[in-house]
Amino acid sequence: MKLKHVLLALALSIGSLAFSQNEYVADYAQFLLEIEQNTSDKAMLKDWKKRKSTWENELNSATTNEQLNTLMQEYTDNLNPKLINIKTLPKLAITNEYYYNGQAIVSFVTVFPKEHLKSDFKVNDFTTSVKAKSADIKAIETEKAKKLEQKLVQTNFADFDQVLTEIFQDSKKSSFFNTADKKTGEGTYTVKNKMKQSEETFIVVDEENIFSYHSFVKIGSDIELAHDVLNTMMKRMENILPGGYILKEWIEETYTDRTRYEYELEAEEFRISAKQPTTHIGIVQKGNDYYLRWGVTEPVFKDWSKTNKDWLKKQ
Repeated sequence: MKLKHVLLALALSIGSLAFSQNEYVADYAQFLLEIEQNTSDKAMLKDWKKRKSTWENELNSATTNEQLNTLMQEYTDNLNPKLINIKTLPKLAITNEYYYNGQAIVSFVTVFPKEHLKSDFKVNDFTTSVKAKSADIKAIETEKAKKLEQKLVQTNFADFDQVLTEIFQDSKKSSFFNTADKKTGEGTYTVKNKMKQSEETFIVVDEENIFSYHSFVKIGSDIELAHDVLNTMMKRMENILPGGYILKEWIEETYTDRTRYEYELEAEEFRISAKQPTTHIGIVQKGNDYYLRWGVTEPVFKDWSKTNKDWLKKQ
């Protein structure tokens, strides 16, 4: 899985396989503690002296993002506005986008007025420590992410190659004659052949009587993981398709990145490519979860006499 290049990648969540967000809270808390302890006394409001010891204890025992957010806000709220222009400082806030958390630490210390930091606090050494810790975390999380992606693909997409191959071949024959099953509405059909992990699979017929097969397989709540799975499955789709197929990108609002990826036969004339099926793939969102949506559309130019004859038999 490709993680963002970050200064502090603190956690990765992918639904039920999520890493605990508490795993790196202690590291983040210690970075914040070091900043606070090296802030000069005069840079803090007078009431901070009464609160300082208790605040530090609460910070050392913090286990959640919410606790850290509250303590960060309290620290910045107690900076003396007469000496420090708080509005110019980057916000210290921990979020699910952990890229911003590490970046905020370094950015905050870098622009913090040096005259209001204790003289023995070496900013460069501190930021180097943050970056070093980040590198360790990134390596661990990258390895975990790869294993989780492999597990997801092996489990949820184990039969992708077989089903795609069979559906692609059937798309060349009389409107998915061996795949379409029961008619469920005007221009919609259930299917006989689908992936085991598919949560929704159907065939639709458009206004020009062209049949398309659609399948939705759940990935989870992490968008980066969804894109990595998409890239993996696109490569597998390319390996299955016969030679001569090229990738095209189409803007479509129903997809999360407004992009539907379509493979079609490359030909100088439309009448040639239109005699072959196309495949499509992309990411869609339902609620908090992302799904891989893939499918096959039969050739635009087909043997209508054979198609009509076969479907009359079937109906």
